[in-house]
Amino acid sequence: MCGALMRIMFERPVLDERRYITSSVFAVLVLFAPTSSFHIFYAALAFGLLLLVFGGGGRLPWRTQIFYIYIGCVCFFLMLSLFRVLYFSNAEDFKELLKLFIFGTVIFFGVRLKGRELEFWFSLFVVVNLLVSLLQYLGVYSFGIREFTDFYNAKHHVDHSLSYSSPRALGLSAGPGQQSVLSLFFFSFFLVVYFFGGGGNRRIILCLLALFTAVLSQSKTALIAVAIGSVAVTLLFVAHAGYKGKLVMVLFFVIVLGGAMVFKDQILILFPEYVRLSEQGGDVSSLQSRFGNWLQMVDAFFAENSFVFYLFGVGRSGLEYYGVNELPYDSDYIYILVNYGILGIVLFFGGVGAFLVRGIIFFSSENLYGKILVVALIYALISAVALNFFFEPRVFILFAIIVFKYLTARKNAPI
Repeated sequence: MCGALMRIMFERPVLDERRYITSSVFAVLVLFAPTSSFHIFYAALAFGLLLLVFGGGGRLPWRTQIFYIYIGCVCFFLMLSLFRVLYFSNAEDFKELLKLFIFGTVIFFGVRLKGRELEFWFSLFVVVNLLVSLLQYLGVYSFGIREFTDFYNAKHHVDHSLSYSSPRALGLSAGPGQQSVLSLFFFSFFLVVYFFGGGGNRRIILCLLALFTAVLSQSKTALIAVAIGSVAVTLLFVAHAGYKGKLVMVLFFVIVLGGAMVFKDQILILFPEYVRLSEQGGDVSSLQSRFGNWLQMVDAFFAENSFVFYLFGVGRSGLEYYGVNELPYDSDYIYILVNYGILGIVLFFGGVGAFLVRGIIFFSSENLYGKILVVALIYALISAVALNFFFEPRVFILFAIIVFKYLTARKNAPI
């Protein structure tokens, strides 16, 4: 009798155990599969997705009506992709369809890990990513760092970013831009979890480690996003915290930003890319290169002079047809315009804007994952002007994981 009670109290049910294992495997694949190779990364995610679907034991996490909405969205984007593939005579649009399908499926089936379990995998990634980044910055390629570099980093970024006398560390990301937005996402996550999830020295250390990893990438756009976004986040936290919380938050940001100002000269010596930003401002060559790429993509968007393509975008197939598909987007807003059209831009800003305004006004009453989304969106919307934040492959899926956690944590979730 006692043995039976002990098993009931301490043993995880078989279905819960299966969900934990499959969700953990999927989380590991998202975090540690190399994004430098489209085929390897999405093949890994497709395998993990099968585990997620079958790990649920055939039970759907949402009501049937939500399932029909999910199927409807899949069918719509499938038909849109087929139309563009046939019209432009190339299959590049199916890559975008795959990304959307995985994103929607993760939100629908969910990575059903408990908060502590999800935090563990995020913590592990932050530490490993920082170690690789720091050793790359220091020019140390022993201890397997050369192999990590060859496996995770895109070759053209290795040739360029790591060739500087003060390298732009890439860590486990394909390039410095991807590294910076990924680090900002984890900075947002651990910042909120520390201040609103029970504190803990480990969490604030991980928050600062993620921020330091972003600094090592020497992304100028990310630096601007941190500076502007942190002002907004500080005001938000102070407005919705108690007296003690207000004091801690103000001290935290004053120490971080004050330290950056006090040691500015030393920091600029260590990170010459930030020197270029302070000296050249809007004349930085990378910004001028971005403008050139954006103009070519916008030209491709308007080239067909068709209401349908204005409304829904020309997609990757259209960009391939006009010979600009290999150019980096370097802006989520350009990405949305050319892939999803004016309708996509309107729906994106309408949906994200509505959630953000509501989240800021009712920040105190949001669940922990709602708060994480609000803070991440503040940094993301600023970064997205000249970086791919939302559509960076890992961050795209991480947003889906957090959205699922947010929805299932709400009292009125349609489950």
